[in-house]
Amino acid sequence: MEPITNLTELWMDAEKNAALRLCALSGNGADYEVFRRLCAAFALMPGHPFRTRAAEQLRVLFRLPYEPLPEFCEQIWRETAEALLIRPLTRADADAIGRPSIDPRGECLSLPHPVGDLFKIPLLPEPVVRNYKEWETVQRESFSGNGIVRLILPKDYLPVRPDLYRVDRHLAGEAENPDLWLTQKVRFLAGELCRRGGTLLLQTACSPDAVEKMLCMVERQAALPPVWWLPENPADAASLRSLCDTIANADISLALILEQAPPAGELAALAPLGRVRMLENSGDAVRNPS
Repeated sequence: MEPITNLTELWMDAEKNAALRLCALSGNGADYEVFRRLCAAFALMPGHPFRTRAAEQLRVLFRLPYEPLPEFCEQIWRETAEALLIRPLTRADADAIGRPSIDPRGECLSLPHPVGDLFKIPLLPEPVVRNYKEWETVQRESFSGNGIVRLILPKDYLPVRPDLYRVDRHLAGEAENPDLWLTQKVRFLAGELCRRGGTLLLQTACSPDAVEKMLCMVERQAALPPVWWLPENPADAASLRSLCDTIANADISLALILEQAPPAGELAALAPLGRVRMLENSGDAVRNPS
């Protein structure tokens, strides 16, 4: 077995690949470029266990006091490479290092500032049409999706693979299928928002499994735009890693209502705080998609 010569070879594991996916960054490329992107990801992940363990690996294996962050990237790369020449290490050495039981920085974290008001983010209009071709024409003529467009998935939503025949029958009222129609809307928005450089806000009361299956279904037919996932139950944020792992090429970030968000330390353990989209809720209408 050839000796390990750099930090990426030494410590790259499932956690670090997941950290990159959580931050919509690629794990492909030269070892230094992967490490540089990993430092960029950790900069978005204060208080996250993946980052605290990486810092512990640097401390225990190399006696380095630096956080794995962009400002220390070159220094860490150089010093760890020099150390590996003098004292070779193995992947088993890196894998054996756990995360510290207490992260004192967690007490200093704060929630991200709100980026907007939920009820000011537009929904797709609902024109009265006879078939999908008419609906698509109307939407494209009135589409304002060069920013963010919101779509609501209710509690009982289950993804159904759409096809034009069944979509037309739904719109004509001959065989209504709301789940199929919602999936078709996501597919339409995916294409339009990718072309226009927009973002899809998915406001969901359904299970995270349904969201994951739907996004996988859509991704097979169209590229996904950046997605802000706003689950009705903030505890569903624990499923963010599964979403990002399953749909590895997507840019999926967590959105939460400010009044419903857990404390910053709890949230930091679930999602990169630097990518959480906090929203205010000033609407007088129904406050959830159930």
